[in-house]
Amino acid sequence: MATPRCPITCTYNEPIAPNVHILRFTKPEDFTFIPGQFVLFFIPDVADPKVVQPRAYSIASAPEEEDLLFVVRIKPNGHAGKWFSTVLKEGTTVEMQGPMGNFLIDPQNTKDILIIATGVGISPFRSQIRSALSSGDTRRIDLIWCTYNEKDIFWDDDFKSLEKQYPNFFFHMMLSEPSAEWKGPTGRVQKLIPTIEHLNEKQIYICGNPAMTSDVKRLCLEEWGFAKEDVHIEGYI
Repeated sequence: MATPRCPITCTYNEPIAPNVHILRFTKPEDFTFIPGQFVLFFIPDVADPKVVQPRAYSIASAPEEEDLLFVVRIKPNGHAGKWFSTVLKEGTTVEMQGPMGNFLIDPQNTKDILIIATGVGISPFRSQIRSALSSGDTRRIDLIWCTYNEKDIFWDDDFKSLEKQYPNFFFHMMLSEPSAEWKGPTGRVQKLIPTIEHLNEKQIYICGNPAMTSDVKRLCLEEWGFAKEDVHIEGYI
């Protein structure tokens, strides 16, 4: 059976960081998904709306939330970037297909969870973390999120709030190119990951820049001693 397609209406489109927009859409009544899945948007060309291209974006909202939330990096001269920044507004309708994907946290794996994200690769993890914690998951969940500098940070207050609310959730924010005022961890995620206790006893989920995901996968399997079945990767979606 083909994955269904349906129209959804934008209710919010605002920048949240340089070249990053937060998007909200109405959720169809019969639409269900598993945290970690993505959808395809069929995006018309700004110059010629008859030319439509599909683009994949992870669902950032948890299933229990009323609308569908996405965070997208805008490439100003790209097909999708022009449409997101000049056409998509409150009330604009776009065709969506989904849900799709198998980048899912395994509910049967009893090992603690380590999550690694860079940039907008945080998208699927917002959904997964909120859903797991609200459903009573007691496994320890560590989130390491790295972005460029202070201007590129978003949702940190949300994750800090979850950290205060749930004793089994730990949030680690780091920057690769921070200002002199930054007091937190700096550099690449590969530097911070080995500091996590009982590292190779966990299951690890990685999403972000393809170069980062490939290198972290290699380190997990060749140097850090992870079991192959505990290493899960998604490129930028």
